[in-house]
Amino acid sequence: MVRNRRPRAGIAACCLLLLLLPAVATSQWHDRGYVTTSGDRVHVIDPSGGVRSTLLAPSHADIADLIMDADNCQVLLVLRDRQRIVRFDPVTLAITGTLHEGAPLSSPVGIAIDHNGHHYIADATQQAVYRLTPRGIEKVLSSTTHLDWPEGGVRIDPDTGDLLVLNTSVTSDRLYRILRNGSGIEPVGAGFQARYGFDVHLPSWDIFATSCCQPFVSPIRILRLGQNAAEDFFVQPPGLDGAYAVRCDRSSARDQRLVVAPMFDQAGIWFIDMTSRAVTSLQRLDRPQLALEFVHGRNVQPVAAGSGRWDIRLSFPGEARNSYFVLLSVNGVRPGLLLGDGRKIQLVLDVVARATLTLEFSSIFWNNHGVLDGAGEAAAHLDVRPLGPNVRGLRLWAQALTFHPAAPLGIRTIAEPVVLVVEDS
Repeated sequence: MVRNRRPRAGIAACCLLLLLLPAVATSQWHDRGYVTTSGDRVHVIDPSGGVRSTLLAPSHADIADLIMDADNCQVLLVLRDRQRIVRFDPVTLAITGTLHEGAPLSSPVGIAIDHNGHHYIADATQQAVYRLTPRGIEKVLSSTTHLDWPEGGVRIDPDTGDLLVLNTSVTSDRLYRILRNGSGIEPVGAGFQARYGFDVHLPSWDIFATSCCQPFVSPIRILRLGQNAAEDFFVQPPGLDGAYAVRCDRSSARDQRLVVAPMFDQAGIWFIDMTSRAVTSLQRLDRPQLALEFVHGRNVQPVAAGSGRWDIRLSFPGEARNSYFVLLSVNGVRPGLLLGDGRKIQLVLDVVARATLTLEFSSIFWNNHGVLDGAGEAAAHLDVRPLGPNVRGLRLWAQALTFHPAAPLGIRTIAEPVVLVVEDS
């Protein structure tokens, strides 16, 4: 294996001169569209608002959550009533396989994927979170006090790699952090008042949640976690009656916005500009959407290859033969680097990032530059074992960029960064 090839001069020059090249660019919205579920149907919505739908479940509440799988090709659907996690193809609109079915799940309501490629499933009836690995399924943590109804969903904390779970019961209406090793649970914020659906805004680490049904009020409310308590970020005049799902768009977007799925007559995909609070609609649907995801939006997914080793899989559909570069940082994602066209590299360009740029770490981090294959895919490889046992607990952040001569600054896509935690996989 050859690990020390020099990057193309054009790529390195582009990375080094990012701040010096002003350009005019449109905002980098998610250009592959969205996938949502109304509980019994799955809808795939393209960037222009076109909709393809299919009926998959007998109950309007069966499909409780969905995310892109680790391969960035299939969507994972959480079937609450049938205790199944299935794979769904957003191109053919067909179920293609099963990730897990049956015990110990009884009412799965949320799912996330960590930096090892492992799946985490929140179960409302079991009041627990489970981890699914190639070795099987195991309970990470259960708590009748904290997780008595974790229907608000589960996310990976982009700063720590821990789990964030939104509990939505009357007695414990809080957002919690579950430590990765299952050794504890701690409150992150309260005051969500039975909100369903939340997301982390990566540039600020603000957490947004949507109001739904309790208390039932006419205006939709988007709550932002502030000072350990939820506060109103957005209150729409009467007409938008609650929402189940919210997502923050790409951190590299020039104009930051929220993607929201309101209920009832306004159901569908709506956008809220995070600066002006202006509201626009992409597409209206005939029923509330319980979950929302970006189609093919998991551009970077590390997968454990052993203790201290990862294959960092890259997936950029529609970008066959584009050049790519992957950077590492040990100082996180903020404040990042603002580019001349208004986009941002959401990574701290510290000494480690510069070393990966100049290939000084090529003995432990290789294939982090090159050309995507015909499917728009590639894989970088990281092996921190030569650094010794003292790196256990170390966090690394990885971010990938792709390049095309016709793109603003020559940068086609700035992928969302991911955090890797050095631990026993």
